Amino acid sequence: MSAKFEPPEHIVKRVEQYKESGEKYNILNSRIKVKNDVFYHVVYYIGSSSTGHLIISEGGSIPFFDEIGDAMIIGTQVRHKNEVLYTNGKEFVNMKHERFMRKTLQLLNKIESKLRDSMPSGVQKALEEFKRGPETTLEQQPRLREFYHKADRLIKRMVQDRLITQEDFDLLDHYIDELGKAAFLQNDVQMNTYSARKKVIRYLFSTGKIILAFRLWISHLRMHPEKPKHPKAHEEVKRYIYDGEELEEYKENIKRIFEKTRNPRRGNQSTKEG
Repeated sequence: MSAKFEPPEHIVKRVEQYKESGEKYNILNSRIKVKNDVFYHVVYYIGSSSTGHLIISEGGSIPFFDEIGDAMIIGTQVRHKNEVLYTNGKEFVNMKHERFMRKTLQLLNKIESKLRDSMPSGVQKALEEFKRGPETTLEQQPRLREFYHKADRLIKRMVQDRLITQEDFDLLDHYIDELGKAAFLQNDVQMNTYSARKKVIRYLFSTGKIILAFRLWISHLRMHPEKPKHPKAHEEVKRYIYDGEELEEYKENIKRIFEKTRNPRRGNQSTKEG
């Protein structure tokens, strides 16, 4: 979330009070509104690793740990979703990828119209499977673009307003969620059709259709391989999409964030007053 941001001096003073040796910090450039309270979220870091989190009330006081759960989740997760949108999301809505898949499908349709009747039934089925990859990508691309642009507009509005409400956060969460589901479906189909793709290409090479085989082989190499880079994470995402099961990585990440939170616990009421 960019755009030049100058936090109030009393907030900066508080942030400095909770900074530890060697740390730098970043104050989220939009305030967080939870019910009738407004907060600032701060992340402390050394290098590229976060070392602490702090929630500060708009007036400059430091709320107790048990009062800042929603604000902390909104602050940390908006940062994360912003990063996801402008890295992975931007890559998925790239028109070059869509044009590539459209050309691949056109080539497959050409092969089907000219050669299908002479193919063994197993190769015919493999060709149908091969087509599912580009077909699914082209089906999901409008959804990817829709939710990418909705999330982009929402983030820009939150930056302009300098305020994130619970409703804003829930909406952003929905947009990023739908974008992720569309991208996952594209990749999942490509992985599931990997063997079918190879079968069609081998058949074309074996029957002397060298140019067609080579063109399909190039497309095959640009599509997703058979296995995900991170199998455990892939299976967790699949359960989340199809069964609604909460991601273990998300739960662990939230746990680590709260472990690093510097807001005081009740019973240990030491605060750093200026």
